[in-house]
Amino acid sequence: MKYLNLYCPLHTEHLWDFIAEVLDKKNIPYEGSKKKNLKNEVLEIISKLLDYNLIYIGNEWLDQSTIKKWKLSNEEIIKKIDDIWFESAEYPDFFNMIWFGFEDWYKNKIKILGMTDTTNWETFVNYKIGDLEQWIEENRPKNNTIHEKE
Repeated sequence: MKYLNLYCPLHTEHLWDFIAEVLDKKNIPYEGSKKKNLKNEVLEIISKLLDYNLIYIGNEWLDQSTIKKWKLSNEEIIKKIDDIWFESAEYPDFFNMIWFGFEDWYKNKIKILGMTDTTNWETFVNYKIGDLEQWIEENRPKNNTIHEKE
């Protein structure tokens, strides 16, 4: 899986996390990237995570630890992120545009398999899960394309 680290429920919270992972895999700095291509690739990754019902997204806080989740279809979420992500955005801008959280079903099933805060994600996937995309397909809720949880 090309962007395995983005599937780790412990480390992906900000839009910059997605950008940094793509840049790292391509071994290029943000300043040297073709920003439109980078944006499209990040939006595709987010779309895939949404299709798997792995993440929720918001840009407001209900309290100090709870994100107000967007109640939109996956397509509407991607469009909204595209609109929020302005062309001249730089590193610090990406920390306050939107926030991501992993859905409880995913975190709970991963935890049951033995994932902890100190587990090496790549090793965990290799030894406990194997083909992560297949595992997600077999374990994810199948009927949720609109994110409506409170």
